[in-house]
Amino acid sequence: MAQRGTYLTIADQMVNKIEGGDWPPGAPVPSEAALTDQFKVARGTVRSALRVVEERGLIEVKPGRGRFVAARNGAQLPATTTPTAAYELVAQAVLKLIEEQSLPANTPLPSETRLMTEHGVSRTTVRRAYRLLQDRGIVSVRQGAGAYVAQP
Repeated sequence: MAQRGTYLTIADQMVNKIEGGDWPPGAPVPSEAALTDQFKVARGTVRSALRVVEERGLIEVKPGRGRFVAARNGAQLPATTTPTAAYELVAQAVLKLIEEQSLPANTPLPSETRLMTEHGVSRTTVRRAYRLLQDRGIVSVRQGAGAYVAQP
């Protein structure tokens, strides 16, 4: 049986692998089964460690595809990683708008309703796209006021 708090030690080791470049942005995170074997702990311990690393914004879950190392500091994923989920495509479109128009900080971005109409997606999908950009420090979302280009 693993000691109490083992998941935090495992999470720290995962963070070290990400920050050390062993797990580069866009790379798949090893499966729960592989991590269970590697660390010789129960699957629940591995899940707790993964949750900690995900909450730190270093990995992201792509439903039906798995966990991947998140891009950091506004960096895009490598060209080999093509957005496939609807929220990724919406996020990519917003990022393209910001880059192409060289929008300065605090510039309002398209409303949820506008993005829903333009991309034919749900409000939840648009919010998830903005959250992805917010987690990467590109967008600032203000409750009741909308989304804005983040401060550098």
